[in-house]
Amino acid sequence: MSNNADIESEAWLTFFWNVENYSYCWQEQGIEVFSPAFKVGMLENAAWHLVVFPNGDTEEDFISYFLIRAYDDDSKALR
Repeated sequence: MSNNADIESEAWLTFFWNVENYSYCWQEQGIEVFSPAFKVGMLENAAWHLVVFPNGDTEEDFISYFLIRAYDDDSKALR
């Protein structure tokens, strides 16, 4: 059984990503926008991207978003 003490001890991260002129992102379905790569402090060897599909990945009229692992090393560690 879980309690609030367990929740408070878990690690977490907040990542803010401002996509300039997002309202002008009228891409076709399946066209993605990548965030800058970032690293999480406890996983320093793993870089990540947020990926947004403003008009859906596989279905139109939906916003699809994913967290994917990056494979390059030009990212900053967040702590």
